[in-house]
Amino acid sequence: MRKQALHCLYGTVSLFMTVATMSFYGNIWFERIFPQLVPVNEKLTQFRGFISALGEEFEVMLHLENGNLQLQGSWRLQQLLKPCQEAVVQSLKQSSSLSVFLLELRDLLEKQLKQTKLRREILLPTPQYYSTLLSHIAQCGWDRVEYVDPDLSTLHLRAKDEDGRLHILQLQLPKEYPQKPPVCLADLPEEFMFKWFPTSSLHDILEQFQTRLCFFQDFWMCMDEIDSSCWVLEPEKSWRKDYKRRLVLTTNGSVQISVNPQCHRRIPECQFLGAEKVIGPFRDNFNCNLEKWDVNSTILTNLKLVLDVEFPSPCSSSKKDYIVECGICYSFRMNDALPDKPCNNSHCSQLFHVECLIAWLRSVSTTTQSFSTLFGECPYCNMPITCKVS
Repeated sequence: MRKQALHCLYGTVSLFMTVATMSFYGNIWFERIFPQLVPVNEKLTQFRGFISALGEEFEVMLHLENGNLQLQGSWRLQQLLKPCQEAVVQSLKQSSSLSVFLLELRDLLEKQLKQTKLRREILLPTPQYYSTLLSHIAQCGWDRVEYVDPDLSTLHLRAKDEDGRLHILQLQLPKEYPQKPPVCLADLPEEFMFKWFPTSSLHDILEQFQTRLCFFQDFWMCMDEIDSSCWVLEPEKSWRKDYKRRLVLTTNGSVQISVNPQCHRRIPECQFLGAEKVIGPFRDNFNCNLEKWDVNSTILTNLKLVLDVEFPSPCSSSKKDYIVECGICYSFRMNDALPDKPCNNSHCSQLFHVECLIAWLRSVSTTTQSFSTLFGECPYCNMPITCKVS
C-alpha cells in the first residue's frame, strides 16, 4: 500500500446504505473489478486502495458508518472531480450499492481524464513547434539564453551593446511560431519594433535588437554620466528604458528633466520643484542661458552651463543631506511620491506630499474649495497655501 496523505474531498455526504450493500465486497465480481480496493477493518465498513481509470491509479478511502458514506481522495483525484462535484454527490445519493457507486465514480474519472487530455492537446503546440524552436535557439547560441520556462513558451535572450551593457529581450512565443511572430518586451526607451516573416527566426530578431541597441549608445552614455555624477531622487532605481531624472539642485530644490531619446542632445523638458525662493534663480538662469546649449556636449555639461550650478555629487556629499521629509507624515517617499508641494512663504518653504496636504486641508473647517483647487493655511506657518485636487 502506498503511503500517501489523503485529504477530504467534499466532506461527509449522507447516503442510506443497507447491510446488503456491504455484502458486495465479498462478491467475486466486485473483487475482479476493484482488486486494489481492500477492507481495513473486520466489519467491512472501511475500504482503502486504488481505482484505475485509463491507465492511471487514484488512491481513495471509503468509510461507511450508520448508512453514511464518506469519500476521501488524493489531491489529483480532487482536481479531476472538482468540475463534476454535483454528479458525484448525486451518484452517492442514488447508487443502490457500493459497487454501483464505484463504477459510476470510475466512469466520471475516465470522462474527466479524456476531457483533460483533449484540452491539453488543443493547448499544446505541435511537435514541429518544439523542433523548430530548439533549432532556432541553437542558431542564436544557448549561451544567449537568460531564461526559458518549462513549456518553452517564454524565452529571455541576452545581448550586450558596444559598451558591454547587458540587455534582456523577453519573448512570448505563440504556439503557431514561427508562422506568427513572438511578442517582445525590451528595456528600451521606446517600443521595440521588428520585421518578421514566416521564414524568420530568433536569430533575426536578435540581430534587429542588437542594431537597435547601437542607436541608443550615446543616450545611455549621457544618462549614465548623470546617474554617476548627481544625486537622483527619481527614479529610485533606473532602468535602460527610463528617460526622466529628478536631480538635486540644492536643499529643498530639484529639477526633473525629460530627455527625448531620439534627439537626446537637444534641450530637455525641465520642471523645477521646490519653494519659489529656492528654485526661482535656477529657472531664471535656465531661461536666460538657453542659447548656450551645445548639442555637441553631453546633457550634464549643458545643464551645468545653463543653470550655472555644480550639482551635488555622490563623491562629495551624502544624499540624506538633500532628502527633506514631508511636513505632515514625516516620511520622504510615500506611494512612490516625493514631498514636492512647497509652502511659498519664504520664511517657511516646508515641503509636503500632495496627498498629505489635500488630506490635511480637507480636515480643517476653514479650508475652501473653488473648482479643483483647495485654499487653506500651511500646517507650519499658517500662511495661505493652495493645492490642486486631481
